[in-house]
Amino acid sequence: MKNLKLAGVFLSLFTISGFLFVGCSSDKGSSINTPPKTNDCSSVSAKFSADVMPIIQSKCTGSGCHNATDRANGFAFTSYAAISAQAAAINSAVQSGVMPKVGSLTAEQKLIIKCWATSGALNN
Repeated sequence: MKNLKLAGVFLSLFTISGFLFVGCSSDKGSSINTPPKTNDCSSVSAKFSADVMPIIQSKCTGSGCHNATDRANGFAFTSYAAISAQAAAINSAVQSGVMPKVGSLTAEQKLIIKCWATSGALNN
């Protein structure tokens, strides 16, 4: 009789914890289950001088790849003219993970480059 009561208590606890687990795991409004909008440029105002150039300087020219001396693949990304001329190629290489060769970019940095390049690579 005592074993039957103990089994009933365990069964009740197991059932309650199961409902709690299922209830919490299907919370569709939770930010944990909602991936960020990493490809949406509608809320990104990427400016060349304030946003893009600092990324290029720290990750491309500062790393010793695309500076005036090393010129990896023949490109020195030291001016707006040089960078904007290769905006589509830079964006493609960044999004695919080919660049940077040294270090990495955050999702936010990749989005900044993408939004700047796809919005016309303006000198702003």
